[in-house]
Amino acid sequence: MKQDSVLTMLASLSFSAMIFDCDGTLVDTEAIHLMAFHEAFAQRNLVMEKTWYLDRVGISATALLEAYESEVAKVPIDKLGVIADHDRIYVQNVSLIHPVPWVASIAKTWKGRVPLSVASGGSRRNVRATLKSAGLWDLFDYVITADEVEHGKPAPDLFLFAAQRMNVLPIKCVVFENTEEGLEAAQRAGMWGIDVRETNSSP
Repeated sequence: MKQDSVLTMLASLSFSAMIFDCDGTLVDTEAIHLMAFHEAFAQRNLVMEKTWYLDRVGISATALLEAYESEVAKVPIDKLGVIADHDRIYVQNVSLIHPVPWVASIAKTWKGRVPLSVASGGSRRNVRATLKSAGLWDLFDYVITADEVEHGKPAPDLFLFAAQRMNVLPIKCVVFENTEEGLEAAQRAGMWGIDVRETNSSP
């Protein structure tokens, strides 16, 4: 049903390129990211509650830990160390990750018809490992990650850089996202955002 709704929506839009978020859009990574953070935090006698984490899905790891430091810990934490341990644990368990079938199917359907990019707030190491493990890496002409822009979502930097790499005007790009931050970034970039959670779109 969702895939049919999106295909109908795409037929009504005038676009020249597609941009996909990675985590939670193309692939279901939530449980593995949460597990990796739990283990990294436990090594430091810290706890990250699941509900607190889920309320902040979509922001960068750095922004997440800055929020944790100010809202929960109330004292400085080893943010770089937590991120390093999280990434190590995440990559070790990347084989447990699976594609979101109907979203991946859309990318496969449009492969070769329009330029395709991934624009993710994750690190290049994690995104590359994720897409390769899920068998999706070769679908995309460009993969843009947090390592390549100054500001993460909800800033539009990731999407604008993807459009630049594809040599397509932002207004001609359709973005697939699963978070409010990502949809806001798409809107601020002047792109069409498709909410894969509800298949709603907005210019």
